[in-house]
Amino acid sequence: MKKHFCAIASALVLSGCAWVSCVVNYEVDTSAITEKNRLVVNAILNPSQPLKVRFHTVDRQDDGSYECNVATDVHVRLTGNGDVIYENTCPDTVLLLDYYPTANIRYRIEARKGGYEAVWAETFIPEAVTCSAHVRKATGGSWGETAIGYLYNFDGFGGEHQAALYISSYDQRAVMEWDAEKGEVVVLDSIWVEVSDLYSRNFFIDALNRIGGMPLLHEEVGSLYFECFMRVRAENIPQLDTLAFAEAGRKIRIITAGPDYDRYARTAYEQSIYHSLMSDGAAEINGMFYQPVRIYSNINGGLGIFAGINEMTIDNE
Repeated sequence: MKKHFCAIASALVLSGCAWVSCVVNYEVDTSAITEKNRLVVNAILNPSQPLKVRFHTVDRQDDGSYECNVATDVHVRLTGNGDVIYENTCPDTVLLLDYYPTANIRYRIEARKGGYEAVWAETFIPEAVTCSAHVRKATGGSWGETAIGYLYNFDGFGGEHQAALYISSYDQRAVMEWDAEKGEVVVLDSIWVEVSDLYSRNFFIDALNRIGGMPLLHEEVGSLYFECFMRVRAENIPQLDTLAFAEAGRKIRIITAGPDYDRYARTAYEQSIYHSLMSDGAAEINGMFYQPVRIYSNINGGLGIFAGINEMTIDNE
């Protein structure tokens, strides 16, 4: 008999926190739908930002589905190399501390709330891999003028806890609206938007999110692009001389990921591909070949992610 199974995963994406939930019909045993109510802890430790932890719960409903709710009054113990950074009950769903974490320290979080199993996790922040960059306009290929970015002089690699580099690019986009009084469109603000297609023919970029079958963009970057980011495994970083890519935006962000963040980011991307395949109108066919990917979590006894990154931003303006 088919059971209505709700698989809920917490997805803390590169740019912030988002919740992803999936409801799919599967042939499953009764035991597969008796998951406990869980406490959810989400935190990405980044030396460039004050430490922030978000708390939620995943709760079973009367109809057998699960619901994600904000959690307050969570007792938290946070330590770095055994020294207490914070120990108290957090009255809000977000714990924000005036504390900037640092690399190569063992961070541990323990959290508990009445009615839920106590949870804990440990992680490290890697040292940052750095590089230089410049951007030039090139002509040719299918797009005419193309902004090609060049990353070079990679340094700081080979450190402990470095799992991969995540490279992304951003451009500014105007936020506009029609002003009836003036009879014209006015610019209200501008926001930074991630460049969705990054073309590169560099052999050392991981094929995780590589897309093919496109017209030749430019002979320097080829016709294959990477969706939203380029991932380079730690063991390949020493092999990088110059990494050329397009379309380069006005800012380039380079994240040095620790092992926990790397596993989380890869599985979150793989699950996003599954969701896309299942929602494109061919779910019955796709379901025969693709199965949902469980997003990596290192929260023992609960759900979520507690992981470390280090980052640098290169301004091309």
